[in-house]
Amino acid sequence: MDAKDAESLLTQLLEERGADWTRENGYIRFRLRRGGMRWEADCLCDARRIVIYGRMPFSVGDVGTALELCNRASLRMTRGAMLLPDDGVPTCRTTADVEDIYDAAFRLREALEENAGAVTRWWGGFERLAAADTRQ
Repeated sequence: MDAKDAESLLTQLLEERGADWTRENGYIRFRLRRGGMRWEADCLCDARRIVIYGRMPFSVGDVGTALELCNRASLRMTRGAMLLPDDGVPTCRTTADVEDIYDAAFRLREALEENAGAVTRWWGGFERLAAADTRQ
């Protein structure tokens, strides 16, 4: 599988699920929602893997507490980690190994599901931190 095949695998899955996507700066970008939560995901594809970055729509200023939440979330994840980039936006990164064409779609679905599950599981904690920052 090459990078174009990996991209096609991702975009085909998104289209099957009715998700609108765009290509921006080398990433495949789409929006996700579950309940009242809405966030963006950026995916980077190469011949061996698809890396998914689920970015929450707010930033946090309490870096210490946010990093503690990231650490707790990451300990529960099997395909990635919760990160806090310099912009303060909590970001879930998961990776799908797509080298084997026979199970690439399965691995991609698993990585997308773990990403969405982690974002929604830890949303409340990060959202409370972001709200506390605006009240100060």
